[in-house]
Amino acid sequence: MKLSVVTCTGNRPESFRLCEMYMKRQTIQPFQWIILDDGDDKTPTTMGQDYIYLPEYRGPTSLVKKLSHLVGNKLAKHDALVFFEDDDAYAP
Repeated sequence: MKLSVVTCTGNRPESFRLCEMYMKRQTIQPFQWIILDDGDDKTPTTMGQDYIYLPEYRGPTSLVKKLSHLVGNKLAKHDALVFFEDDDAYAP
């Protein structure tokens, strides 16, 4: 099975670092991990993720815009799609 993971992030490098740490611990690794970033600064990645920087997609509807971009441009290549959150509220 080809698993695609999507993380929408922006200006949360510490919580994204934790996402990478937890992803490395998984027994099933994603075929593709797509980072949809709308932060002021690009989020550093270390696992060769498909990185899409979308600073123009900010605001209350940014998630819908980013996912529309992902689906509309057929960027995800998967049998199953998982959304992996990186919220700073969860980081501690």
